[in-house]
Amino acid sequence: MLAIYPIFLCLDERGSLGENMKRFGFIVVVLPLVLMGGCVTRAVREHQAELCKDLASLTSAIAIVRSVKERAPVSELQQAETLVTEAFQRFKARVQNDPETSQEANLEEVEKAYESLDKSIQELPEKSTVAQARNVIVDKVVIMESALFKAKSGLRCPSDES
Repeated sequence: MLAIYPIFLCLDERGSLGENMKRFGFIVVVLPLVLMGGCVTRAVREHQAELCKDLASLTSAIAIVRSVKERAPVSELQQAETLVTEAFQRFKARVQNDPETSQEANLEEVEKAYESLDKSIQELPEKSTVAQARNVIVDKVVIMESALFKAKSGLRCPSDES
């Protein structure tokens, strides 16, 4: 009986539900939707933050490839490139779960740039130096960096620069 009592408070003089009950019903319906929307938004932001973190790792790996000393053997460059591969695979795995994010993250262009760079580095003769290898891969590195920049822009990642 007590559970029904508050409903009687909302009845107007004609015995129908008054404005207060209509407002209450509206709030009961809308409030869960608003709260759910907040959860979805938070999940989207968390997913986007993880993608940006993966892109930052990939950018760092490319920087390591760039920083290999010129007199070092190509095997050192190839080892640095394994970091790029690992970072790219993490990024790709996370992006592939969401088709909309895939387009925002420019996955297709990043993947093409990665494959081109990877192939170029793997095909380098073992006896060449990094200085010689740079002549072969410099364009591929620039294309990869450009694709990463576009991906960061598409995902609205914060700038790495302070």
